[in-house]
Amino acid sequence: MNENNFLSIERTIFDEEHEIFRSSVRRFMREHVIPNMDKWNRQGHPDRDVWLEAGKHGLLCVTIPPEYGGAGADRKYSAVLIEEQQRANAAGPGFVMHSEIVAGYIYRFGTEEQKQKWLPKMARGELIGSLAMTEPRGGQTCAPFRPRPAAWRATMSSMAPRLSSPMAISLTSQSSR
Repeated sequence: MNENNFLSIERTIFDEEHEIFRSSVRRFMREHVIPNMDKWNRQGHPDRDVWLEAGKHGLLCVTIPPEYGGAGADRKYSAVLIEEQQRANAAGPGFVMHSEIVAGYIYRFGTEEQKQKWLPKMARGELIGSLAMTEPRGGQTCAPFRPRPAAWRATMSSMAPRLSSPMAISLTSQSSR
């Protein structure tokens, strides 16, 4: 079993490059995230500089193609990042929501102009992606949300300056317009 693997079973899905990336992510969590978690929990959000540092270390938007600022890596790199963030018990910085959900929506449903405008800044940590969903008659929970990708379109907008996320992605039904 790999000494760096905290799971009790040997896994063969990751190769040597994934394990090198894992060491890098683990070091980043140890140096930049874990020491700040109490402070971030008290203030209700992580400091902005952790996002910029994560961008400098290539930890954001790893599966997004290089032409949009990402690494173009396979999904296993995302899995490594998710595992190491959870290993550090550090859900606070929403790296997964930012990189896998929001950037994924923009990459898949955004226009070319939106991809060029938002994704490189997200990969560098200059913009922090967040997601809010609603549906007519949906109430206050996402449980009844039933997306139909062909009938929805992505729109990006700026958030109020006081929020920690300067952008939001909104999925709106073309039929409700």
